[in-house]
Amino acid sequence: MLKEYDIHGNTFYLLYGRILQPQRTVELDLTCGDVKQVMKESGALFARWIDQIVDYPTNLWYIVLDSFHPVEEYKSRIRTYIRSGFRNYVFESEVDADVILEAAWEIDHRLGYSRQSKRELEKHIKSLSQNYKWWLLRDKENHVQGYVLVYDEGSQVFIRSIHILPEAKRKGAAYFVNYCLSEIFLRDMGMDRIIYGLRNLEHKTEVQQWLEEKMFYKKMYVRMQVCLSDSAAIVYMITRPFMNIVKLLPFSPLRKLYAFVKFIYLAQSDKKE
Repeated sequence: MLKEYDIHGNTFYLLYGRILQPQRTVELDLTCGDVKQVMKESGALFARWIDQIVDYPTNLWYIVLDSFHPVEEYKSRIRTYIRSGFRNYVFESEVDADVILEAAWEIDHRLGYSRQSKRELEKHIKSLSQNYKWWLLRDKENHVQGYVLVYDEGSQVFIRSIHILPEAKRKGAAYFVNYCLSEIFLRDMGMDRIIYGLRNLEHKTEVQQWLEEKMFYKKMYVRMQVCLSDSAAIVYMITRPFMNIVKLLPFSPLRKLYAFVKFIYLAQSDKKE
C-alpha cells in the first residue's frame, strides 16, 4: 500500500519501500533536519529531493518532454507506428477500480513483474490518491495490451509505470502510447512537461535513450539533496571504496547496493561542483 507523508506542505512517499522522495518533481527548500523524523517513522534508508534544476550537465537528471510534436514531425518509421496504433488500438482513461485491478493483474503476470497476491495489488490500487490516473491500451477486440499509471501534479505529470505486452510492442504500440501521452497532457491539457523518470543506475536500460532519440524527450539536469539514515550512512562508508568491484558482481541485491552507493556518490559530487 502507498503511504504518503507531509513535510512542510510537500507530499513525500516511499519508493521501493525504502527511498523517501516527494511526489512533485520541483525544487524544494528543505534540510535534512526537516525530513529526519519522517525517515524514522517510515523506515526510509534515505531521502532525496531536487535542490536545484540547472541548465548545464550534471551527473543526475530526469528525462522529460516539455513540448508537443505533431505526428508529421516524427521520423518516417515512427510516424508509421503511431498511425498504425490509431488504427489498431484504443488508449483510454479508466477509473473503475475493478477494471484496473484485472488489467494490471493480467499484464504484470504476463510480463513476470508481480510478486504480490491479487488481494495485495487491490489494496495498493485503492490506496493511491486521486492524483494517480490510469490509462489502458486495448486492441480492436477489446483485449488489454498494456496500461499506464501517472501521477498528476497539476502543471506536470510523472509517468509511474508503462507496461506493454511484447506482442504489442513489436507492432509499435510503445510509440503510439507515448505519442498519445504527449497529445493528452501537453496538447490537450496544456501541462508544462511529462516526466518519465530519474537516471537509472541499477541496470542498463535503453528506454531513456530511446525516448531521447525517437520521441523528443530530453534531459532535465538537477542537483539532488540526499539525507541518509544512520544505517545507510554506515553502509555507504563501508561500500564506497569497493563500488567498482560491487558493480561487476552479477547478483540482484548487489546491483541495488551499487545503485544506492553510486547515486549518493553522484549526488554529493554534483553538490561539490
